[in-house]
Amino acid sequence: MKTIRVPKFVKPIYSGKDKLNELIQKYIVIKISALTTTIKNKFKKA
Repeated sequence: MKTIRVPKFVKPIYSGKDKLNELIQKYIVIKISALTTTIKNKFKKA
């Protein structure tokens, strides 16, 4: 990604998208882990 030469006005958009994707991925991971823990707890209770 960094080796590709991009016009200066496009760079902020790309970095912003990368940051957004990182946030989304982190959010998804957190959600999935929370779901798995809740499911495990439900099975333990049952």
